[in-house]
Amino acid sequence: MNEKLRKARRDRRWTIEEAAERIGVSRTTYIRWEQGTQKPQSLPLNYVCKAFSMTPEQLGFVEWTEPSTQPSALPEPQVIIRTDRQFQSKIENTLNELLPESGSDVVNRRDFFQRAGQAAITSATLFVAHEAVNAELLDRFNRALKRPATFDNRLLDYLQSHMEGYWKDHYHAALASYDLLGFVQEHFQKIVKLLENPLLPTARAHLCITASGTALLIGTLFFDMADYKQAMKYFKAAIQAATEANEPTLQAVGWGWMSLTWTYGAENLQKALAGIQTARSLAEFSPSITVRAWLAAIEAELHAKMHSSQGCLRALDEAAQVEVSEPSEIIHYWTSYDRVQFEGYKGTCYQLLYKQEDKHTHAYLSEAQRTLQEALSETDPVIRRLQSVFLCDLASTYIQQREIEQACHLAQKALMVNTLQSQMIVQRITALRRDLEPWKNVQEVRELGSILSCV
Repeated sequence: MNEKLRKARRDRRWTIEEAAERIGVSRTTYIRWEQGTQKPQSLPLNYVCKAFSMTPEQLGFVEWTEPSTQPSALPEPQVIIRTDRQFQSKIENTLNELLPESGSDVVNRRDFFQRAGQAAITSATLFVAHEAVNAELLDRFNRALKRPATFDNRLLDYLQSHMEGYWKDHYHAALASYDLLGFVQEHFQKIVKLLENPLLPTARAHLCITASGTALLIGTLFFDMADYKQAMKYFKAAIQAATEANEPTLQAVGWGWMSLTWTYGAENLQKALAGIQTARSLAEFSPSITVRAWLAAIEAELHAKMHSSQGCLRALDEAAQVEVSEPSEIIHYWTSYDRVQFEGYKGTCYQLLYKQEDKHTHAYLSEAQRTLQEALSETDPVIRRLQSVFLCDLASTYIQQREIEQACHLAQKALMVNTLQSQMIVQRITALRRDLEPWKNVQEVRELGSILSCV
């Protein structure tokens, strides 16, 4: 990341589009400069310096090192695509076949050139004799070049359409996560098989985007099943594929889910915070307001868990910038973020900021209850997993108020609406039951424990 160039643009309050227009380059080219994946040549660099009225040194363009694709403080994503080593190996094998093996007799130079001359004469004779055949061969070649492109485009569109369809099924709770998982993994295997073959750069980029979206969904399904270790592997794969395709929106969403996994799976808040900050940096290159708002909401919850009220409230202000309707349906499926989910995040943050010993935070608890109840009243019944999450957080507020009967009622209701049997929800209700341990002899608490033992 070229932080100097990025800071210079921010200091002038320019958008990426404005900066690119002032310099006279495309938005994509400017993004690559700021991401640090490319640097301008001498002539464009003069235009950059003129636009910013700064030197190359001040804009971070003097000392150039090959950028890494992931922050060094975070784990490297698992590679799911063929690397150039395989191609290099093929070249080496071909050279070994053409050249004499080490230790063999030295090639007789005179004999070599005599044979080469004979081959050249023969080739020339054949060329003259079969000119018509060559013309036909070239014609077939031209037709062959056109044919795969049509096939590839249809296949790529087919794979992308099915990937989006699976996301829609997940969003509308058409199947339980463990039932949907098998279908999506089979789809992913088809994509990986295609990636193992040589492809045109544009086709490969298209396929990498589909691979990233599919890996992201598999990670999300494992997340729902509370298999956080597997979820993290697929989120890394999604980030890697999106990075190759130069798709900042998918990269940002992948890091957002990675941060959630560190929060709820590994319970490593520092890693989760580093992850969400990486995601938000990438989201600056994305046109999606929804993604930027969703990532801000995740960061707000992290700050609340770390008892940083200032950081939490600042991030909540940014998370409130929710579009009435996300233009991209697939992005809405990736995040499930809308005005209702924002209210849920806000209620969760207020509940986490409450401290019984601090009177200044007591107002947060009542505000958390009001916000979560409002979110529950507006939630589409189709999105059961969100209702369960909101009910768990609302139950937690009543435990803090020592209203045990109401807390148990809400926890039981969360289990009832968890028709997809999400293990993540079960884990959260199990955590609530641990918080209720001081009241283990209360009838409602015993009932909740009995229900949990049957899940």
